[in-house]
Amino acid sequence: MAVSAPTVTNWEADKIRPDTDNLSQIAVLCGVSFEWLATGRGGMRFDTPSVREPTKEYEALPADESCLLTIYRKLPAARRRALLTFLESWT
Repeated sequence: MAVSAPTVTNWEADKIRPDTDNLSQIAVLCGVSFEWLATGRGGMRFDTPSVREPTKEYEALPADESCLLTIYRKLPAARRRALLTFLESWT
């Protein structure tokens, strides 16, 4: 990930927000979940349970879907796009 120092300064000053690709890479590098970094929802880390009460919208996923989501969240942005393209080709 290559971003300029002024860009990072603007992120830190909350003048602009990182785009999705940069947020994804930051999440991977920092070992935090993308959802938590982008929205503040869910657990900070993949193994940290959410402090929110479960709602119908966030019911527990079946084991296979949870496994896919865990793998997906660990991938860099380019590999995420490649995985999605591959999976979409099967539907």
